[in-house]
This record gives sequence, structure tokens and C-alpha cells, in this order.
Amino acid sequence: MVGKRDTDYRLHGVGINDAPEKISRIHPLHRCYQSWSDVLKRSYSKSLKAKRPTYAEVTCCNDWLRFTNFHSWWQDQEVPDHWELDKDIIGRDSKIYCPENCVYVEQALNCFTTETKSNMGKFPSGITYDKDYNNYRARCNSYHSGKRIHIGRFKTVEDAHYAYLEFKHNQALLWISEIESNNLYKRKDELCSALYERYKPINHGY
Repeated sequence: MVGKRDTDYRLHGVGINDAPEKISRIHPLHRCYQSWSDVLKRSYSKSLKAKRPTYAEVTCCNDWLRFTNFHSWWQDQEVPDHWELDKDIIGRDSKIYCPENCVYVEQALNCFTTETKSNMGKFPSGITYDKDYNNYRARCNSYHSGKRIHIGRFKTVEDAHYAYLEFKHNQALLWISEIESNNLYKRKDELCSALYERYKPINHGY
């Protein structure tokens, strides 16, 4: 049994499950409960933050510490199966899970927008040095496949980075077109505006 209804118990030390009944894995509210649990885990789990430093400063608004409050918001989203909760696109990389920042998006779009943060290392995002070829390789998540694909090989980091940014910008335009035509998306104007601003080449100087 998951989603035990016990107002004295605090999920991840903070969450109050005030659902009207216990929530099993086959309960209609389970998808909502799991999403709520994931938000609290990313916001308050010390073990997760230790493993994934990108969550170190992430937190959750006070309103969503109570399950019924999150559920009220969740109902309005009409969440399609397998879509993921995102706080970074509209929230412009905000550290706070809250109604103002959050929207559900396709998994492929979530991956497209998070690869910049998760893969940064010695070189700019999407760029690796290939010692066998003595050049720099550019790769990026594809709109069509959702998978990381090869863009090209270049003599300098700067050339590889420019190619990555140009490709990323063009992929963002495809996502904007998808969002505009897909009625499953909420907050379309905000999503499209945020994506366009995020992936304008001028915002990504090396």
C-alpha cells in the first residue's frame, strides 16, 4: 500500500497526506500522488540531493506540502500519461516547485531542456573532445527521436559550440511549433516564449 493516509506522518519529513482515503497503486489518485511524492523527494530528500547536486537548492512552495492542495492544481492540468512535471522552462531555471513555475510537458521536451544543465563539464554543453580524431564533437537531443544525435566534428571548441547552439535553436523552433499545435499543452504562450528566449544564440555565448 502506498499513499498511507496518516496526517501525523510527514512524507520526506514535510509532506502531509490529507487525501480522503488510502491511495493504492491502482487508485485513480495514484498518478497524482506519485507526482506529488516526486516533487517532495527532489525538494527535501537529503540522499537524493547528495547524489544529484542539481537538486541541492531545490525546494517546494508551502501550499504543495499538503497533498489535497497539489491535487487541486493537478486536476486542472489534465495530465496525459507519461508526461513530466517541469519547473525550469516557464520558471526560467527556478529552484522552487510551485503553480507559477510548473507545467507538465512531454518527456522528450523535458530531456531536451535539461541536457544543458546535466551534461556540462570541461567543455560547453553538448561538446566533447575526441582524442582519436583530434577534434571536437557536437551532439544534441533530437526533436524527432528524443535521443542524442551527432551534429558534427570540428577543429575548435568554438566552432563545435556554435554548431550546437544553431542546432539547438532550430530544434527549439520545432518544439514551439509542436506546442502551438498540440492541445494537450497548458500555458502555451508562456512555454513558447520561454523556449524561444532560452535558445536564442545570443544567450549562449562561449
